[in-house]
Amino acid sequence: MPAVLEELHDFITDLEGEGHQLAGKIRDFYDRVKDEVGDLLDGGRSELEEFLTGFVGKLRPELEKLKADIVAEVTAEVQKVTGEVQNVAHEVQVVVNGHLSPEAVDKAVRDAVDRAAKTGGAVSTH
Repeated sequence: MPAVLEELHDFITDLEGEGHQLAGKIRDFYDRVKDEVGDLLDGGRSELEEFLTGFVGKLRPELEKLKADIVAEVTAEVQKVTGEVQNVAHEVQVVVNGHLSPEAVDKAVRDAVDRAAKTGGAVSTH
């Protein structure tokens, strides 16, 4: 056998040995990982799953309370703005019936906008 082919054969043999050694190291690492997180790999209830279930169970009531608070706050703001709009509508109705001048209506609208701005509501005059 020519020297080059013999050298190639030896090189392949070395690679096979190193490959087996590397495969063994990978198997050992896999076994360690499997031991540490075996319950996840085996389909059992893991500590992480238990933690997340408990966490969500504790978080859900807090989120529900927060949602209820936000809904109540938004509802109160909507009621304030609705009241202001109703006041403006009443003032406009009075003008339509001939009881107020257009200047009085403008003043009523400006007053409603000012009140809404002070209470955090928003009323547009346009």
